[in-house]
Amino acid sequence: MVNVTQENQGYTDPAGEPAFSEKDRREARKCFSTLGLGCFAIVVVSSLAQIACDLLFSKWEATSWGMWVFAFAPIYVLGVPAGLLIFRRVPARGGAYANTKKISLKPGQFIQMFLIALFLANLGNTVGTILTDVFSALTGIVSDVDITTYSMADSFFLKILFLVILAPMFEELVFRKQLIDRMSCYGERLAVVTTALMFGLFHGNISQFCYTFPIGLVFGYTYLKTGKLRYSLGMHMGYNFIGSVLTSTLINDVDLSALDNLDALSFEALAPVALLLIYICAFLAATIVGLVLFLRRRKKVSFVRAEMELPKGSKFRTVYLNTGMLLFVLSSIVLIVISAVVG
Repeated sequence: MVNVTQENQGYTDPAGEPAFSEKDRREARKCFSTLGLGCFAIVVVSSLAQIACDLLFSKWEATSWGMWVFAFAPIYVLGVPAGLLIFRRVPARGGAYANTKKISLKPGQFIQMFLIALFLANLGNTVGTILTDVFSALTGIVSDVDITTYSMADSFFLKILFLVILAPMFEELVFRKQLIDRMSCYGERLAVVTTALMFGLFHGNISQFCYTFPIGLVFGYTYLKTGKLRYSLGMHMGYNFIGSVLTSTLINDVDLSALDNLDALSFEALAPVALLLIYICAFLAATIVGLVLFLRRRKKVSFVRAEMELPKGSKFRTVYLNTGMLLFVLSSIVLIVISAVVG
């Protein structure tokens, strides 16, 4: 597909943009529908496989390793491969394949991007906490986010394996590499925002959506500008380590019962408390630095006009109002409702 069809070559619309024929729009709409269908397949196949595991392997799910394997294996072994097979029907023209200049991040630049992501995640997490608290106050339903159960589990090795290594690897492969490479030829900003939205919806609950969407914007923009998955993957792994492993480990090490008698508090009981306080201070400092960096650098965000840029006025209906995308969004909303009601 080309941006300007033969019969429309040399013509520009009133906004000064190259003409985009109805045939081009249909082709773009089909592309986004296919990508949405792929993500819908990941959600449905993973959910059905998890239900099957609940029915067939309930005895092993009660074990420490079974809780992890039967929750994540259906996603990585069945769900993601099903989605990748559907993605293959759409050629990769953008992202790492786009004919635009790519940059390499120096260590200092990488740290700055990570701190910005950390600030946005904390901001989103605060919003998500407020929304869930309001929901609980209005309905009387207390909703526990699944990821909290896993992050507070005892197995340090399994948390590292599933939350820090495997989850970021598969999610970056899908939402950055596969989707941005296939969407950005229709608009760089469009690709970053759309993949961040899909990334947030994929997590299946309001609390996680509120922070995965903003960090998805940072991860997506980083991948778009560098064409290298290692940067967004590194940030994703770092964030999951801090949020899902380091924080819970430090909290679990604190003996709350020992704090009831401060006069008899031993060094062994005091040390974990001191470490947790130091960590909290460092975390808050990093968040403040991320805020400052975000305010200073937000105006430097730029997007290059794509080869097949969708014209203004047709982006929403082309990208979102198609069968595949609607199925993915609706299935994600169903999971969000189930998460809110059932927990």
